[in-house]
Amino acid sequence: MSKNTNSAGNIIKEARESYNYTTEECAEKLGISTRYLQKIENEGNLLSYGTLRNIIQLFSIDANYLFYDNYDKEDFLRSNVIQKIRLCNDYELNVISATLNALLDKNRR
Repeated sequence: MSKNTNSAGNIIKEARESYNYTTEECAEKLGISTRYLQKIENEGNLLSYGTLRNIIQLFSIDANYLFYDNYDKEDFLRSNVIQKIRLCNDYELNVISATLNALLDKNRR
């Protein structure tokens, strides 16, 4: 990873917290120990490829955000939203579309 592991740990911790997962819940979903997850988040421990892949998939993290120091957070947020939209069913897509249209109309006034 070209980004220092402490930064990756911070990104992973922020993602976990944004999903409202405890360390224990997240570790269980990833198939790793709670202690290993804590070491990744707080001590900058290196991740195995499998754990990295599972984290990216679990949180829909754009891998570029983990690997490139100058990756724009705004780009990450947009990418993250797009990743989550791909998981939506037709009803959820209609709700999202209506919400976006209402927000954009409000901001244009």
